[in-house]
Amino acid sequence: MGAKFAPKDVTEDLAGARGIPHRVANCRIAGRYGMTANPTYMGTGDPARRQPYYPWWLDKLADDATGEGAFIQGALQGADAVRAVVTFARTVYEYQEFTFFGDYGDHGWLEDYTTHFHGQPAGVVVTVARNADGKAQHLVVNHRPRSAVLLLARLCGEKFAGTPLAELFITSAS
Repeated sequence: MGAKFAPKDVTEDLAGARGIPHRVANCRIAGRYGMTANPTYMGTGDPARRQPYYPWWLDKLADDATGEGAFIQGALQGADAVRAVVTFARTVYEYQEFTFFGDYGDHGWLEDYTTHFHGQPAGVVVTVARNADGKAQHLVVNHRPRSAVLLLARLCGEKFAGTPLAELFITSAS
């Protein structure tokens, strides 16, 4: 406990992983799970990272798109369902502070950002798989920490109560 380690070059560790060199700066192991400071979902507090953002893929969903997330029990089926839930989630976010968004691989898109909703800090990672036509085919949205996941599930349960989507979320009857 409390030992500090120099930055570790992990290029050799990842040599087989698409040959992409990576460097973990200031990699210190201090206590359980290697957390040395605030969890990343707390964000940086840098307002410059809170620029308006609209995901291109929201208007380019395949008709048979699917969506998953830790706050969803099961999977969203169809562009209308995916769009409805994503559009609602965006209304509860106070902001989006981006660490990264962009292409990954040949058919993927990645977003990594932090936000707050209802006073709860949250880290969010979104992966989008594009089909051969370049449309968003499958979406996975994961939030952390668990309290943010449960809060978003409850908020979606309230929003979509009485609709076919209600069964995918926490409701007052759950």
